[in-house]
Amino acid sequence: MVKKSTLILLIIAVGLVVGYVWLQNQGNLDFSNHSDEPTATSLPHFIQLETSNLVLLKLTRPEQEDLIISKSADGGWQINIPGASVTEGNIAQIVAEFNAIQVKQQLNLDLDLTTLGLDNPQYSFTLTQGDGTQHIIKIGSANPLNTDYYAQLDAGAPVLVSQGSIDNIVSIIESAATPPTPTPAPTETDG
Repeated sequence: MVKKSTLILLIIAVGLVVGYVWLQNQGNLDFSNHSDEPTATSLPHFIQLETSNLVLLKLTRPEQEDLIISKSADGGWQINIPGASVTEGNIAQIVAEFNAIQVKQQLNLDLDLTTLGLDNPQYSFTLTQGDGTQHIIKIGSANPLNTDYYAQLDAGAPVLVSQGSIDNIVSIIESAATPPTPTPAPTETDG
């Protein structure tokens, strides 16, 4: 004679086997198609520019003169600082750095721009293309880890971007705005 507890365990076991077979037939237990590797969600580029389309770049900083780089009628580049010069290579570097900016995190549009430093940005870039399209990029405060900047393209939602490209762009523009130091004329010496 079979004990009552053994009979209950036998019924549970048969139920589990029947459930397993049913799930297998439904395809719900086919884990071979699923990858164990997580897939990264790629973040979008911040902006995409072409050197050939750019005609004007303005860098605005608080309490400093705006630096304006513009394309002249002959296709060369000029900057609004007397004696300073901008090369085609400088423009190519600047555009490459803008294109290299990756969005690290998209933030909520409802965030207070004052807390991110975007109401009075430390850098503001105005980019004008040949067809008249204009983009305004605001660079606000650094994040608490001091690794990224809060940024905003036109009136879009604020994002977090790496400091590296932004700092490189500012450095290239400021270097181009620095007139070369003249070489002093040789002087005669006694013998």
